Amino acid sequence: MKKSRIDKQKYIENHLLVTKEYFEVVEKYLKYLKSEIKTIEKINNKQ
Repeated sequence: MKKSRIDKQKYIENHLLVTKEYFEVVEKYLKYLKSEIKTIEKINNKQ
């Protein structure tokens, strides 16, 4: 019984870590997209 509780806790901790890493990647991707949009806007403004 005790072991399974520890296993569940480990599982939850790992899941949260993966979720955190996933959102960090998403955040970086969004920053990248934002810079791409700025670049496109600059190009459009020059035309």
